[in-house]
Order: sequence, then C-alpha cells, then structure tokens
Amino acid sequence: MLFTDYISQNQTFTTAGMLDVVGNEPSVRVALSRAVKAGRVLKVRTGLYVSQSGRFQGVKADPHLVAATLFPDATFVYHSALELHGLAHATSSLVQYMCNNPPASFSFQGVVYKGLTARPDTVAEAVTSRAFGTVKVTTREQTLVDCMARVGLAGGLEEVVRSFAGLPYADVNAIMLCLRAYPPSVAARVGWYLDGNQKRWSVADNMLAAIEQTLPARASYKLDPTYRQFEGYAARWHLNLPARAEEIRKWMEL
Repeated sequence: MLFTDYISQNQTFTTAGMLDVVGNEPSVRVALSRAVKAGRVLKVRTGLYVSQSGRFQGVKADPHLVAATLFPDATFVYHSALELHGLAHATSSLVQYMCNNPPASFSFQGVVYKGLTARPDTVAEAVTSRAFGTVKVTTREQTLVDCMARVGLAGGLEEVVRSFAGLPYADVNAIMLCLRAYPPSVAARVGWYLDGNQKRWSVADNMLAAIEQTLPARASYKLDPTYRQFEGYAARWHLNLPARAEEIRKWMEL
C-alpha cells in the first residue's frame, strides 16, 4: 500500500503500525516527515499520529480512538467510562484509561490523556461506536464502584451521583462481586448509594445488610474524601456527607 493511501484510510496510526503495512523503507519515513510538515498528518506524540488527509481533512479524531490506537490493551475508566456508557452528567477534557506500563500524561488538541496502571481484577466489556470503533471500558457496575473508590478521578461526588441517576437498572450481584476487591470505606459509599436507590434498582434488604456487616462498628468514613467540611452524617453507613442529605437526594433525581 502507498503511504498516501494509508493516511487516507487510517485516521489514527502509530509509526510501527504504519510501517508494517506500507513497508519499513527510508522513503516512507521521509514521506511521513513531509506530511507532518505540510499539515496532512498531525503528530500527537512520539510514534502516534492523526491523519488530516482525504476524508479526514479538518476532522478531529475521537479522543478514545487516539488513546486506543496508542494502547490497544487500554480499558477506559472513571469519568471516561461514564462518558462511553452515555451516563456522564458533564463533559470532560480528560481521557482516563488503564493499560500496562502507562506513560506520563500528555495533551493533544485540548484533551489530556491520563494513563493508570491496569488492575487484574477490573471487569470490562466492549463498547462500539462509529467514532472510535470498539474499545474496552469498565462495566457500569465496575464503574460505579471505581468512581466511589476514587471520587476525585470521576469529577466529584455530585457528578458521580448525577451521572448514575441516568442508569435505570444495575446488576447488584455484579456490584457485590466488584466490592470484594475494595476496602470497607468503598463498601460504605456503595452501600449508601444502593440504599438511596433501593427501589429503583430493586436492591434486596439482605444485600444491603451484607454490605453493612463488612463495616467496622466504630468506623467513620467520608462520602467524598476531597471535602474537608461536612454537613450531614449517614449513620447506617458511617459516612460524613459533604452536603445535607436533602441536597444530595436531589442529585439522584433526573
């Protein structure tokens, strides 16, 4: 395949991937360098490019496609997972993914790409779109647990609660399985959320009781660790609330 044909058919590509198809010849590297100088190809970072040729001229590449091209083993997590599941309440210019040996964060066209070290216990599924093809993303249930575990990476508590208000159903058994890999503080936050959405998600009383039994009797946790001041307390879940319970309940409503 000719280099010009390749960049007209592939919106994002790595140097290695391109050379495997076009051929590892000095002339190909020269053609790539010239295409970058002419603006027909944009350099994202070393070894990663976005085509601006043919049907891609003037078209921004989907950020998830950019990340997945560089890291084929990537699993999108936290707020990026909320976005890919169509749940995110607010948009974000941050793309978060887990992969093996993630590099330092980098930016391209106003988007920050943040890699996190992959966890072997993460439950993921495939999501497909015309914009980015097929990528791996944490399941809705895993995403809920992850976001409650690291609220700051998910855009804050209000963003998490408002985002999951758009999910009409969740597999509570799957959530319980995910919780096995997390400490009691995360179980307390998830238990609190399931308690507040018991009717909507058909959460059985015995499931809430099972989570409650994992919490130490004298435990005291923060619903959102990014807050320093608290305005309420959920006694059952040993949780300090960053806002009054009435206000937080409003976040759960669409």
